Amino acid sequence: MNRNDDFRKVLILGVSITAATKAEVLAWIEECVGMKHKIMVVTPNPEQIMLAQKDGSFREILNQASLALCDGEGLRWAARFLEVQPPIPERVTGEDVMNALLERAQTKGWRVMLMGGRGDTAFRAAEIIQNLKLKMKNYSSKFKIKGIEGMKDIQHSNPGENRRVIREINTFRPDLLFVAFGAPWQEKWLAQNFEKLDIQVGMVVGGALDMIVNPSLRPPDFMTSFGLDWMYRLLRQPWRLWRQIALLRFILLAVKTRLLRCIPSV
Repeated sequence: MNRNDDFRKVLILGVSITAATKAEVLAWIEECVGMKHKIMVVTPNPEQIMLAQKDGSFREILNQASLALCDGEGLRWAARFLEVQPPIPERVTGEDVMNALLERAQTKGWRVMLMGGRGDTAFRAAEIIQNLKLKMKNYSSKFKIKGIEGMKDIQHSNPGENRRVIREINTFRPDLLFVAFGAPWQEKWLAQNFEKLDIQVGMVVGGALDMIVNPSLRPPDFMTSFGLDWMYRLLRQPWRLWRQIALLRFILLAVKTRLLRCIPSV
């Protein structure tokens, strides 16, 4: 996969994070689509950083991606706490970037494919976006969007099924491919098949398709602005409590890392 040499990256607990604003990220992705420059975009958050501590292949995928968005206020806190340079200018969520790219796709006539989510989520999300397009005054008639299920069980897929999915993607030839299998499976699938895919941008989006289909899953703006997305989701889905343990472990690891820096080497 292509690395991005235009943006600076900082290392947070062994994982490279792109130090760029949302506007810079969108401008560069648009340029890549126009120049037919193939890129992979990942969206690390504290939970994924902790997963990368024990999964070396996952960590390598995150570090080799063209863009690794700062998808979590916890990452910005860690960057400040660990005094990494250059500073990360702002949080750039995968959902925000995906939504902005979908808007640009409609006006610029890009081809978009949505893959993954639960059940028929990708199909329903594509239909919703298609209907929104019809209400836009400046949409391009060249814009096309398609949803596919992808692997029925991403954790236990077989070669035949994988070939079928790749064939379906390449037949459509999307400029943008959004993959929503959840971490780390979506990242591993995209990295393993990246060179076989006839796409311009491959981006992992986790549960973003679910939020298109069910907007109530999206945290209110005021909670997002304070980095409290996790609290909203926990209140709605108490089963996510075990996932918040990863956030606590992330904080403790950051503290440990800084303390170890203060211990003079013998």
